[in-house]
Amino acid sequence: MEKDLSHLKCANQCNQLNHVVVLHHLIYQVLEKELKYIYQQNEVDNQMISEEYVQEHLNDFFNLAERNNLELTFFEYVTCLALKYFNDMNLKYVSWETGLGGRMDSTNIISSPLISIITTIGYDHMHILGNTLELIAKEKAGIIKQNCPVVIGPKSKPYEIFIKEAQQKNADLTIVQGEFQDFNDENNAIVMAASKILMEKYQFKLNNFEEVLKIKQPCRLEQFNIQNDKGDNIKVYLDVGHNEQAIKSVLDLLKDQKIICIYGASNDKDITSCLQLLKQNCHQVYMVQAKNNRAFQIKQLLGSNEINILYDGDISKTTFEIVNKVCQNDQIILVIGSFYIMDEVRMILKICQTQCDFK
Repeated sequence: MEKDLSHLKCANQCNQLNHVVVLHHLIYQVLEKELKYIYQQNEVDNQMISEEYVQEHLNDFFNLAERNNLELTFFEYVTCLALKYFNDMNLKYVSWETGLGGRMDSTNIISSPLISIITTIGYDHMHILGNTLELIAKEKAGIIKQNCPVVIGPKSKPYEIFIKEAQQKNADLTIVQGEFQDFNDENNAIVMAASKILMEKYQFKLNNFEEVLKIKQPCRLEQFNIQNDKGDNIKVYLDVGHNEQAIKSVLDLLKDQKIICIYGASNDKDITSCLQLLKQNCHQVYMVQAKNNRAFQIKQLLGSNEINILYDGDISKTTFEIVNKVCQNDQIILVIGSFYIMDEVRMILKICQTQCDFK
């Protein structure tokens, strides 16, 4: 690994930042997937990492861990694989989205990023980060590094925790403030603040900046028009908002719509609060369950009159049923929650991955 490899880091809501800040020098995303799908979510210049590369080098890391009696987590394996991939691609700049987004995140092995970006603080990963915004903010502040600038978004509160950490690390702190129409406008403001630092401190040259700000992200209020078996055109939105704050942002943008919601989440989320919010704002809510051990077990909701469960929460069967038999012409479908459910929804709706590539 080259010692002078430079990095940018960001925490939460950073898919858009990944593209804008480095203008396609490199895009790297680890969506919450099983290992066999990693190759779908690692990109360099809009090209996915190959399945062959993942299989070859992941096995090397498995063998290395076994020889040294190391018990690594999923994200630690992904981090190792990503670093090797970055090196093999001879990359100069990396925009790297965190997982947990803080001190204990596996990506926090990077000791001197060019910049750290914390977009928002919400109730997420509470079993690890803590159950108050203050505790969560302290953990998130762990990506602030000595003498490295940091940008925080308007919802990254309490501010005083980041101010204190930045002072201790001699890190120049920029707080983005203002009133924004939606999360895209908010993210763009964060992007502009981070980009200004990159240009002034590191002499980055950013071309076609206004065009880049128009980039739309996969599974972030991503819209499709689907024709069902009856010949009706159904509007479907996909969004990976998986905490109360993110879900509320989506619902605010769809507040005048009659929503049929398909919701699936991981077991470390505040399911009760998210479901309550969805029930208050949607015509019907259907719960589905991803096929992995991190998924929330919807059998805990069986018997509830307020939540619909079809086919024991099977994603494909539930989605097919709602598109073809449940949703009416004056309604829309919102698929929201964990990344884990999105691929299966795309497959059953015959939405190709290339439709949402960043071009």
